[in-house]
Amino acid sequence: MPGDDGRVVAFTSDAIVDNVPYGVSKGALDRILKATALELGSRGIRANCINSGPCETDWISEELRTDIARRAPLGRVSVPQDSAELATLLLSQEGGWISDSSFIPTEVCSELAASK
Repeated sequence: MPGDDGRVVAFTSDAIVDNVPYGVSKGALDRILKATALELGSRGIRANCINSGPCETDWISEELRTDIARRAPLGRVSVPQDSAELATLLLSQEGGWISDSSFIPTEVCSELAASK
């Protein structure tokens, strides 16, 4: 039997408004990872999703960044390093007990989509 070092981490999204193909693909990815975790867990494979929500990248305007930060529980927009550190944990031995989880640090993205 293989060692218990199989890890899968995927980045998904709640950004589905005005982009059906993107939303469908991310929803499918959520389901694929869940099935992977459930079907391959007994073989030592762990699978998780990270939905980082709005992230401080070049697509985000100052106005949107301010609005997101105002709504976010910690009062800030995530940065790429936040998701990278979570992925590092999930891929490490220390995170080896975590599987079949979808990490959504904030519901701000869903709120913004609903208010559109």
